[in-house]
Amino acid sequence: MNAAKLHRRQWKFVHLPIWLLAALAFFALSDTYLPIPPSSLNITTGRVGGMYHEHAKRYAEIFASKGITLNILESAGSGQNLERLRSVSREADMGFLQGGFALGEQLSAEAQGIQTIARVDVEPIWVFSRFKDVDSLLRLQGQRVTMGQLGSGSRAVATRMFEQVRLEPKDLIVSETVGMEIVSAMREGRVDAAIFVASVDAPLVKALLDSPGIHLAQLKRSAGLSERLPYLNPRFVAAGSLNPTRLQPPQDGILLSTLAGVLVREELHPMIKRLLAQAVQQTHSGAGPLHRAGEFPHLKQLEFPSAPQAREVMRNGYPWLEQHLSLHTAQWAYRLLFIGLPLALLAFTLSQLIPRYLHWRIESSINGWYGELKFIENDLGTTTPGGLEIARYRKQLAHISEQLFHYQAPQAYMQRLYMLHQHIKLVQSQLVQRHGR
Repeated sequence: MNAAKLHRRQWKFVHLPIWLLAALAFFALSDTYLPIPPSSLNITTGRVGGMYHEHAKRYAEIFASKGITLNILESAGSGQNLERLRSVSREADMGFLQGGFALGEQLSAEAQGIQTIARVDVEPIWVFSRFKDVDSLLRLQGQRVTMGQLGSGSRAVATRMFEQVRLEPKDLIVSETVGMEIVSAMREGRVDAAIFVASVDAPLVKALLDSPGIHLAQLKRSAGLSERLPYLNPRFVAAGSLNPTRLQPPQDGILLSTLAGVLVREELHPMIKRLLAQAVQQTHSGAGPLHRAGEFPHLKQLEFPSAPQAREVMRNGYPWLEQHLSLHTAQWAYRLLFIGLPLALLAFTLSQLIPRYLHWRIESSINGWYGELKFIENDLGTTTPGGLEIARYRKQLAHISEQLFHYQAPQAYMQRLYMLHQHIKLVQSQLVQRHGR
């Protein structure tokens, strides 16, 4: 199709294809580089009533305010949480992990595909006993001890601590009592001691601190344990600070603790990671019994690499657009701003340039015919052409006339083409007058 026909039908063959291609490119690039975040996600926590579960409920409220449903999955603990995060079936998108659980031989394999959003809380290692004089793990030899259920972070940490004092499972009577049942089991004498990892605010911790006849053990020489198990951090606890009524602990001392973290799948949507980092900041930035305000969340002592989006939020704050809009709306705004606007400018530029180029082509064609005609006129005015030259002029004029006859120019050029056609007839008549047929 020549330039004249394209110019006459530019809306059909120029503008419409340009904007259609721009629209297709917008959706293709948007789906590739700025996909819409999922509307439903799963977070794996711990037992119902535990602090992980309570934190997840707060996260769910924040996610709901941004149009995202956060489903809370109960689990046996850190072991199952890590398994769900690494599963091919994507059973969970995010979850809690107790500090130190994935250290050692597991780290190199399990770090693949998992990122840390933040460390969010101090989790002391609690040792409760029915006997007052327990100041060492060796005192638990031969006793009925519960260490949390299999697969939990509590069981893993307790096992490693017992290994440091040369105690093996056969040296203990391991009880499978877990959860709030531990309180009644210790009161009734069915369990002698409990060792587990939990937040200070955990219901189980509060219940045991309030229970007469159950004592919080303060281990001596805990510095040695923290040196051999570097994920354990000593925390100073003042006498009576945990339970002033029962004066728990009975004297100033040290509690070994780990740092709880929130993990995500590496391929999780960047907007979800930023929202989770914001939820973590809102939930965990206050002071606690064992830490100051502002100490959490942080990205120290990590077992898994930190998510870039989490570092961005902690360093620069939550993005303004995502703060004031739902995630889906904010992503559409990003799409329009970073993809739609450049494509629209490109389409607008092309829709202006191509018609101008076609206009230039039409002008060039008309000016070319005028040039040929002017050349013939000049020859006729300055020389006396012979028969062969006259024949060539007539053939050239006939060729121009035939091109004009088939040339479908836009309406704006009809007057110029008509004048050109009349000019050709004038030159043809001059040839006839001077040299006959």
